[in-house]
Amino acid sequence: MAKQDSINAIDRGLLLLNLLDQTQRTRKQVHEMLIERGYSISEKSVERDLNRLVDLFPRHVSYIKKFPPYGYRLRQATKMSLMTPEEATSVLTAFEYLNPLIPKLAETLGLYISEAKSVLEKNYSSNYKNWKNKISVKNEGFQLEHKDIGEGILSNIHEALLKGMCINAQYQSRATKETKIYENIYPIGLVHCGRLIYLVGAHDKIGTKRFGWPLNRFKKIELTDNINPLHEEKIQDHINDGMLGFLLSSEDLRVVLKFEKNAGYIFEETPTSKKMKMYVEDDAVIIEDVLPYNLELENWILGFAERVEVMEPEELKEKITNRLKMAVKKYE
Repeated sequence: MAKQDSINAIDRGLLLLNLLDQTQRTRKQVHEMLIERGYSISEKSVERDLNRLVDLFPRHVSYIKKFPPYGYRLRQATKMSLMTPEEATSVLTAFEYLNPLIPKLAETLGLYISEAKSVLEKNYSSNYKNWKNKISVKNEGFQLEHKDIGEGILSNIHEALLKGMCINAQYQSRATKETKIYENIYPIGLVHCGRLIYLVGAHDKIGTKRFGWPLNRFKKIELTDNINPLHEEKIQDHINDGMLGFLLSSEDLRVVLKFEKNAGYIFEETPTSKKMKMYVEDDAVIIEDVLPYNLELENWILGFAERVEVMEPEELKEKITNRLKMAVKKYE
């Protein structure tokens, strides 16, 4: 028990260092900030933690008692960072990768990105200052632009998902371009699919059917006081059932594909799954795997064009053949 208490004290101490700034805060104010973050702790324990920080980091944390109310703050220009240069590099690399995919990521993670840049550019040697010249991120495939998501849309959906509440929405129809009003949407989760973010949920007037709404088509989202009856549903279950991937079969498919050697070697680095089998022949690479049968699989195979041949199963071979024939007709 003593060991666990020690770990909790360290955890709180690290959080306190991030909470404190150059604004003087009383013991009570800091205690309230911890309570808001889910810590069950007495005000007296907070005082002990703060005094311990003053003792451990006298050059950084000070206790001001010139006049009441007495309080704690970080000394001027000594904002402490708990981020190591390696962690800062990881944060910025992740941002470079995700920023094209997730709208408004810079706003959401702005503080962390600024902190990471500060760590690399100010607090460490020139080796770390040059991080951007040493790391490049290239997202796979042809990159499309994402549509802007309206102000407050994403944050309101996040709040509804976390609190288990229903939402009302104004949504622009793709077919008619008209803005429709939906009351009592049951949000289940968000799915990032390429450059699009979908809200998966149900509408109480439509029954049990689940839908995927692109967030960029929402014009307004309002939280309601109504409890979401689908709050316990897991978004991954709907993805596994083929939602947004246009599942063509409820069963996985054993697939055998024959690739030209230059195209097939990519699977040594990035296999289709951990169970994939790979065989190298004279001028070809053959892979065998059991994969979900959906349109994504068909489109992925078609993306290799003449560099791949479907060996098995026959139904997939016929489907790919027919789609290729239809494509050729457009150019005849």
